[in-house]
Amino acid sequence: MTTAVSRVAVQNFLQAFASRDPIKLEACLHDDVVWNIVGPVEFMRFCGVHRGKKAVLNLLGTVVPGVMRVTGFNPAILLIDG
Repeated sequence: MTTAVSRVAVQNFLQAFASRDPIKLEACLHDDVVWNIVGPVEFMRFCGVHRGKKAVLNLLGTVVPGVMRVTGFNPAILLIDG
């Protein structure tokens, strides 16, 4: 990443992520986003690299909910340094 990200931008993303609202999430994602979930793809099909806004929104809006029910998101610590 070559540009600084503000605390407000990070907090907005975390709120959008927690809400699972695709419209809010889309506004927070770069067109060329790369999302990597580490794990055994053969057992958890949502693991692996997901490239582009459309792929990440599909992952969070369709793929993950098809495998598990997300009941919340509560980060214990948030560190933002530019």
